[in-house]
Amino acid sequence: MRGHLITATHMGSGLVILSRDGKRMAGQLRRGGVSILPEGCHGEVDFTGDRECSQVIVPSALFRRCAYDAGLPDSTALVERITIVDPTLFHLVDMLTADGTDASTDDMFREQCAVLICTHLVRRHSRRDVVEQADVATGLAGWQLRRIQEYMHEHLHAPLTLRDIAAQVTLSRHYVCTAFRHSTGFTPYEYLTTLRISRAKQLLTATRQSVSDIAAAVGYGTPSAFTASFRRATGTTPSRFRAQC
Repeated sequence: MRGHLITATHMGSGLVILSRDGKRMAGQLRRGGVSILPEGCHGEVDFTGDRECSQVIVPSALFRRCAYDAGLPDSTALVERITIVDPTLFHLVDMLTADGTDASTDDMFREQCAVLICTHLVRRHSRRDVVEQADVATGLAGWQLRRIQEYMHEHLHAPLTLRDIAAQVTLSRHYVCTAFRHSTGFTPYEYLTTLRISRAKQLLTATRQSVSDIAAAVGYGTPSAFTASFRRATGTTPSRFRAQC
């Protein structure tokens, strides 16, 4: 099988047996359930009575692209599932396999729907997610925390995103956000804001740079955004802070 097979069962029941890398797992198909068979997985299904299923094959390359866009490493893999309850995935598969009514937009619709399915699979059914959920409470390793903190210090002037930060330690954005908070007591955004305001105070005190220049130097796109953030953190504006120094 080329690609990952996703099956939504609308009617009927049956026994499915999956095998992959010498391991076997079995489950009972039932109405309303969704099964996920990753590429390289072999399966046998024995249905009883009438049956109606919707099936889609998701290209492996598309899954990897969505995993990359989510900030996950290349090793991210899809997890085998047999008849799980996942209304979102069920609905997406049903939409993708439904008959179209406008041939001019069918290809675009199918492409967007396939991306939504892959994004959902990456978020909810990837092996990386399973590992991260198990150990996120331990926080980041020492080297991971140091690497992120150093990266923030070195790029205070840049419009950093959580994806940029997570990429430094090859982890997902969700994992980094949660684990960073366990390690420091702050979210990455809160910590980065603290660094930026601290640097801004130094520049306001030690230089005659304009507020606009300082705003750009600490990563704010506009002076108004910088002023609002500075006021939330200190209770005063940058200009008043400078005047009081």
